[in-house]
Amino acid sequence: MEIEVLKHDSSTRVPRQFVRTWAAAATQNIFSQKENLRRRGQGKTHLEVVFVDAKTMKDLNLRFRGRDKSTDILSFSPAPHERALSKSLGELVVCGQVIKRQAVEVGWPFRCELGYLLVHGILHLLGLDHETSRPAARAMYTIQNDTFLKVSRKVLGRSIPPRGELSKSLRNVPRL
Repeated sequence: MEIEVLKHDSSTRVPRQFVRTWAAAATQNIFSQKENLRRRGQGKTHLEVVFVDAKTMKDLNLRFRGRDKSTDILSFSPAPHERALSKSLGELVVCGQVIKRQAVEVGWPFRCELGYLLVHGILHLLGLDHETSRPAARAMYTIQNDTFLKVSRKVLGRSIPPRGELSKSLRNVPRL
């Protein structure tokens, strides 16, 4: 899958190679473990990841979700009338400023939080939604956590426990 990384935020250093490597590995892992998700992503060869500042993210969140605050990641699938013909899985809009803050709150490196949220966004693009019901949330977060563990092993060389299961040893996560 081609991963295009765009930067519209001068305040965040965008780890482009990490984003490409992580998103490709996450997509491959999700498709290999879940047949229904592989079918939803069949024929999709492109994913766009766009980094924006907190103000832009707040504006997008208000416009598309009715929430007047900045958020970490938003996912945008191709329009329904374009889905069948589009080679794009969709677009993930990421706010590095929010992700940095959340990484500190959770107690792990920026790249771990970014990787965790990339998986989250990809799952949304594939039609999963944690806000529809508790069973749906449980299913989505199970896949997200499992994928995060496997991709961290592949990309970073060791399994990193998902949020809530972290240790202080995460300060030495290798860089890509």
